[in-house]
Amino acid sequence: DYVKARALTRLDQGMGGGKSHACIGAWHLAEHPDDFAKTDIGKSVHAQATDMLGRALPADLGRPRVVVLPCDSMTPGAPVQEYDGPAKNLWERFLWRLFDKDYARYEDYQPYFNDKSKIVDALRSVGRPVLIIVDEILNYVGNGLDGAGDPELVAQDMGFLQVLLDAVNDVPNVAMLLVMIASEKDTMALSSPGEKRRESLQSFIDRNGRLAT
Repeated sequence: DYVKARALTRLDQGMGGGKSHACIGAWHLAEHPDDFAKTDIGKSVHAQATDMLGRALPADLGRPRVVVLPCDSMTPGAPVQEYDGPAKNLWERFLWRLFDKDYARYEDYQPYFNDKSKIVDALRSVGRPVLIIVDEILNYVGNGLDGAGDPELVAQDMGFLQVLLDAVNDVPNVAMLLVMIASEKDTMALSSPGEKRRESLQSFIDRNGRLAT
């Protein structure tokens, strides 16, 4: 039934549009599904899902693994050990969270930042639904990557994001919620390379995702 909804959803509202609140709600939905289902909004979510699927969702939603990349508070090239462990680039930071700090599994996949088959395999290997929440991605890929001053890191991070945006559509029970303000609503001034990265990311999102309604 996962094919009845696209895996990648983009929130593109301007400042104050409720994007971060939606991300928090999605986190609660996946991390505390039983409690969430008892709230008014939880009942509405489950009712809508039942209408889409023709059956009720399992109460525990299959025990999802949630991977959160809060990109407005992540500095490229400057990981925080408490959250990122041994990770350096965005793919590694993603893996560390996906595998819940399991170093052996992390090390198995660490070299393959732009290998779609490996990213797909990593997502499948969890054996549970996966929800990926990426907040304010442009803060990271825009001027953030400029500040790192590391062309190799730029290539690795952009390569990973482009492959991930494609891979999430190919793995059953994987969903990704991505916050990226629409360019006409965004007041952030970007450098020329940052603007090119925005355009590149935009094209991949347009190809693979949908806007939230």
